[in-house]
Amino acid sequence: MGQEDQELLLRGSSKHTSAEHLHTSGGDAGATATTTDSFGQQQRKNYGTLSKPDLEPGAQLPETLTYAWHNVDVFGAVHQPGSNWRQLVNRTRGLFCNERHIPAPRKHLLKNVCGVAYPGELLAVMGSSGAGKTTLLNALAFRSPQGVQVSPSSMRLLNGQPVDAKEMQARCAYVQQDDLFIGSLTAREHLIFQAMVRMPRQLSYRQRVARVDQVIQELSLTKCQHTIIGVPGRVKGLSGGERKRLAFASEALTDPPLLICDEPTSGLDSFTAHSVVQVLKKLSQKGKTVILTIHQPSSELFELFDKILLMAQGRVAFLGTPSEAVDFFSYSSTSMALSVGPPVIIPFLLFGGFFLNSGSVPIYLKWLSYLSWFRYANEGLLINQWADVEAGEISCTSSNTTCPSSGKVILETLNFSAADLPLDYIGLALLIVGFRSFAYLALRLRARRKE
Repeated sequence: MGQEDQELLLRGSSKHTSAEHLHTSGGDAGATATTTDSFGQQQRKNYGTLSKPDLEPGAQLPETLTYAWHNVDVFGAVHQPGSNWRQLVNRTRGLFCNERHIPAPRKHLLKNVCGVAYPGELLAVMGSSGAGKTTLLNALAFRSPQGVQVSPSSMRLLNGQPVDAKEMQARCAYVQQDDLFIGSLTAREHLIFQAMVRMPRQLSYRQRVARVDQVIQELSLTKCQHTIIGVPGRVKGLSGGERKRLAFASEALTDPPLLICDEPTSGLDSFTAHSVVQVLKKLSQKGKTVILTIHQPSSELFELFDKILLMAQGRVAFLGTPSEAVDFFSYSSTSMALSVGPPVIIPFLLFGGFFLNSGSVPIYLKWLSYLSWFRYANEGLLINQWADVEAGEISCTSSNTTCPSSGKVILETLNFSAADLPLDYIGLALLIVGFRSFAYLALRLRARRKE
């Protein structure tokens, strides 16, 4: 995408395209918010329509949100040496010399990203490093840092209605990758402090403490509620998994219908990561919409996800259930790699002396053995094992007439020589350097074609 196209996309229409209005069924409306349209008149947005279930007298309806996003484009500033000075010079020329201002270059971080997260489902955003996972979460939570700009044409919808930053902040809980706590407080003291600051003013102190007790029980913090949080590396306190659950508890106090988590399992072992994701799974099963990013999950964690969104180079590669992902990628290059791999590896094994005596390899295929790392590795291992075995050191039974007398006989039978051990080391080193150099040149060629 060229610079002019990026400018047009960033200056796109600031008017939000209104989605289909969801009518209230049974006379019960969900959460509403008052906004101002382009004519200056106030309008009420409906963020939920719930059917009327059988509830006890005085019970409140739970709020459920479906979060959808369409055509999300995100641009980031490209740092250049002396860019601030050049930008000042360009602006000065534009003011006094009537020259056209050249905008600063931008990098297209997210490209036409679309997706949806439903209540009661755990959506995992996956991808390699630099694929755009955290950038997408920041854009969805309206928390993009300075220098990162979301295109005005991007649509973010709650139950089919466009949402802005203020409305999103009131209904969404965002758990950052780095935990921010006061290390001298206990887990219970921290939650009470959060409840006093964040919960509605009309609630009494007893109601706030009761909510704290409920969250502590739901997130399995009962045993560590009187333990100080501590400071990693300085003051001993909660473990990594307990700190993560405490971060979730801090956000769950206000009972938000939408929860967004950035790398909740980073820095945790497999057992602790599994317990953390199980907590998020329980929250989603209560009707909440949970979105998280995760890097290289284990098979046990992968089974807990209801939906996965795979990111690649700022684009959506796949969105669906884990079982659908297996079927989807079975028709792509993965099956091709599995079919191409054996025909390439088997000749190296066969002609490298691993399954076939190196002396019986035909002359016209002898060159393959010099490109096989199995040949050098196998020969080096056998030389290391049998070169120093003298005659009489091998115990042979009387019934075994083909028993070799020494290690030298074994090497001669396999057409190996102990004098070739230094050449094996050199051959392995040359293959390592050669294959990696070839891979590097192939990646450079691919990168140039994309530029």
